[in-house]
Amino acid sequence: MKQRKTIVPLFALPAAVVFAAVVACICFTSCLLEENNDVYVLVPPELPAAWQKALGEPRWILEWVDEDGNLQQKETATLDGEHISPYRYRAVPISASPVWKEKGISAGQFYGAGAIFPQDAADGKITLTWQGGVDAHFYKLLAELDNEKRLPANFDWKRFRELFTGEKTEKEARSDPWLVPWKEIAQKTAESGFSSTRIKVKKDAGLPVTVPAGGPWLGGSPFTPCYDWKMGETVTVSILKDVENFYCPQGVLRCVKNAYIFRKY
Repeated sequence: MKQRKTIVPLFALPAAVVFAAVVACICFTSCLLEENNDVYVLVPPELPAAWQKALGEPRWILEWVDEDGNLQQKETATLDGEHISPYRYRAVPISASPVWKEKGISAGQFYGAGAIFPQDAADGKITLTWQGGVDAHFYKLLAELDNEKRLPANFDWKRFRELFTGEKTEKEARSDPWLVPWKEIAQKTAESGFSSTRIKVKKDAGLPVTVPAGGPWLGGSPFTPCYDWKMGETVTVSILKDVENFYCPQGVLRCVKNAYIFRKY
């Protein structure tokens, strides 16, 4: 188990909102103490069938902030029945990243599940979801920027999640939130505050690729179905990050802006 000391900071909001958040935090804390829930059982999401078919069952890298405010990391063969003691006095993120070590697929290559505690806790359980993985990722990005006026613990995570259930946010971003440039949004949020109008899919001209092997092909997001690519055909892939990875049962296709390479497992 890896461990490093960190105290999760607060997300500074206007005074009235901060007061409401503090009151809510006190209420959350009071409820948790009354229930005496020091330990919570994790409820994992269902693994996408395409992931299991192409790669088999993964192991998981679990990260959370413990009761003392320390960041904890643990590798586990399954999330079923896993339990943690999270920090109970302000909102903290929990994340679970799938890994396939025998194939060289490490944490972060596939987007994981997650939760915000105590928002996603009830009856001694914390429910991990794929949308919660987006929340936890955005939380960590904000925390890394460490702007004392805009830190993530008091951010309105409930309203943030609701942006992906209504029509206020564009359809593409709702369909797959991982297509959104969260690092850029976090930087702008730290500088000038959060705006939902920034939640838009990043556009890209695309890279033509000759498919090197048979499918199914996966892009690493639990929100996107597998790609029905046939070996030898030419497809156009979007390059939204420095490197885009696509996976099939035989290997991984790594794409950058003007080039790509296929590596067998």
